[in-house]
This record gives sequence, structure tokens and C-alpha cells, in this order.
Amino acid sequence: MIEAVAEGRVGPVAETLEGAAAESVVAAATAIAAKLETTRQELEQLLAAAGINGDVRLRKQLPQNHSILLEVASAKVARRAGSALQAAGFELWDDLRRGARRSFERYGTRTVMARTDAVTTVVRITWPARSPRTRLGRVLQPTQSEWRSFDLPTWAWRAYSVLRVWNLLRARRGRSVAVPPSAGPFLATPDSLIDPLLDLAGVGPETRFVDMGCGDGRLVAAAAQRGASAIGVEITPALARRAQQRVDEAGLADRAEIVCGSAADVALEGVDVVFMFLPGGAVARLLPGVLDRLGPGACVLVHEQLPLKARAAPTHSDLVVSDDAITVAHRWYVD
Repeated sequence: MIEAVAEGRVGPVAETLEGAAAESVVAAATAIAAKLETTRQELEQLLAAAGINGDVRLRKQLPQNHSILLEVASAKVARRAGSALQAAGFELWDDLRRGARRSFERYGTRTVMARTDAVTTVVRITWPARSPRTRLGRVLQPTQSEWRSFDLPTWAWRAYSVLRVWNLLRARRGRSVAVPPSAGPFLATPDSLIDPLLDLAGVGPETRFVDMGCGDGRLVAAAAQRGASAIGVEITPALARRAQQRVDEAGLADRAEIVCGSAADVALEGVDVVFMFLPGGAVARLLPGVLDRLGPGACVLVHEQLPLKARAAPTHSDLVVSDDAITVAHRWYVD
């Protein structure tokens, strides 16, 4: 972990860690690795009991990305493994349906499942590609562009190969096809990081707080519990319902609101703090417009484990470490 920090892969603020700071990172990384290894063993036993053969191992990446790799022999085995993982609380975050799902099972090579409690643990299931034998077969092989752009009935799944040719022709004519984004996997901000992050942004009574991509609403609820007026925006209906349930069960409906819609459309007039924990590409797209729409003194807080590619440099970047989680928090303040 310290080697990864030294290479700048956790963030530029972590390049010169030493003493107590370095020790806290090592302790958190050790705790994360131990939990991941426990989960890996759990999955290994679960799959063995279901008669499923697969290579379950931790991904070779930063330990704060709670991720496990499962390699299986085929899409059929992957489907069985997915059913077994669902019994252990994992959810399929690939939203393909009907014909797209059938075509994906024929041509795809990976799928993603996740389980969220205090943190989100991601399992990426991969299997070997069924390579077409001919050049024409390779041309006709559908991709995410077709599966996410067209909703065909199950019986018409072979038509995705025709749509692949149509998309290629459009691309050659300079008419690119917009691909709807995947809904997942939903990655929750670890519970142990919520208070430190809200502290950095100064969220308290009377703060007007917006969480763009609020997921299950944990940040919205935490901000409202501090007395803030909080709004969570979530484009995935199932997650928006989960966030609303969290708010209702906590008795926070008078201070917290959940909106099912696009983060790009939320009104920001009078907002003090905007929070985002989204994929880096989404942050890069949203950030300029968010900063333009906020008033003087407002703050945008983003946290990520990987370097952001935002055009505007943050005002402050801070390494945030808890007992079992690590992140880098970036803040932009509007002049």
C-alpha cells in the first residue's frame, strides 16, 4: 500500500506520507485486505457447495477498491455462479434485459455483482470469449453499444448482430451512437468515511446540501442528521427507492428529499455543498456546470480512490483514512 501511495495512485496529497499518517494507511489497508480475504473464502466455499468450479482471487489493485475477481469456464457457469452469489446478498448490477441479456450471454465475457453493507464489495465474474471463426463473424459480434441502445424481445436476440452492422455504418458516416450508461455497480461511500468527509465540507445546521448520485441515501441521511437541508439525486429508480426508505425510516423526511432523476438537471441555486462520489468520467463531465451554477462560497466535494481527470484543479485535496477505509477528498470552492 505504501508503494502505491508513493507512486501517486492514491492521490498527490499522499506522496510524502510518513510517521503516524503512514501507519494509519497501513492499518486501514491491512483491515481492508483481511475483510476481503474473509469474503473471498466465503465465496469460495459458497461456490464449492453449489458444485461450481472457479478461480476466486483478490484483484491486483489498490486494496481500498473492495474488489474480487472470479474466473469461470463459460457464460453458463457464470450464470450459475451469479445465482449462488445472489443467495449471499450480492446483486447483479448489469441492467441488460430480454434480448440484450440473451445476446450478452452469447457474446459477453464479464459481468459485475456487488454487495453493500458498511462498504460495497464488488465481484467481477469473467469467462473466456467465444471467438467467431470468420471475419464476418467478428464484424457481426454485438457490443455494449447495441445491448444498451436497443431493447429487443428475447426471441429476437440474434438481431443484435444486424444492429452491430448498422452502428458501424453510422459510425463511418460520422454519426456516432450514444450509449446509455450502465446503472452499476453502485459503490457506496464507506460508513466510516462519512463523518470525516462531511466535516471537511463543513456540513452542519442550516447547510443546504446536495448529493449527486446519492445511491442508497446514506450521505443524505447523515447530512440531515446534522441539521442540514439535504437533497439526494439518483437516476436509478431502485436505488432512489432505497434512499427514500432510508430517509423515511430515520424520520428525516422534514429535512431530506430524494429525487429520482439526472444529476445534471438538479437546481443548485442557494446550495452550499455539492457532494459527488461518481465514476471519474461522470465527475469530469458534471463538474464545470456545477461550479458555474453555484454561488460564491459554495463547495463541491468529490472523493475517489483513483486520480480524477477534471479540468479545474481542486482548491484542496486531502487523504482521508478511517479504521477500515481510505480515500482522497477533493474540494472546489466557488469565488
